[in-house]
Amino acid sequence: MVKKFPRTKWADLADYHFRREQVVRRLAGQTELSQKETDIYEEYCKNHSNSPKVQEALLKAASRQAALIQIYATDEQPGKIPTAKQRAAALAKRAFDAKRIPMTHSAPSGCCTWWRHEHSDVWERVGLV
Repeated sequence: MVKKFPRTKWADLADYHFRREQVVRRLAGQTELSQKETDIYEEYCKNHSNSPKVQEALLKAASRQAALIQIYATDEQPGKIPTAKQRAAALAKRAFDAKRIPMTHSAPSGCCTWWRHEHSDVWERVGLV
């Protein structure tokens, strides 16, 4: 599809799904999965800026960075948490700035995850954690 119809909506969508499956198959069960997924989603956005999946890819990348925050906390690697928080916030902001592309049903979860990590002190004060 990508070779036969380059730079079309359908080629962009095919490449999106192909990259995701390739990463998951290669890194299944490894701790590097979240970082690699983030990189793949960002690369996709850079290469397919007109794709209907750009906003979803940015939100999924933000979600993977938010997951890394929790992983680093669990693995007792507090030095890496601020970097993951900054990257998650930047990705979520880029996703919100890409409003021209409608969000799909699975896209909002990345921002919700990031928001929960960013405002965890509020959750603790009201007793929801």
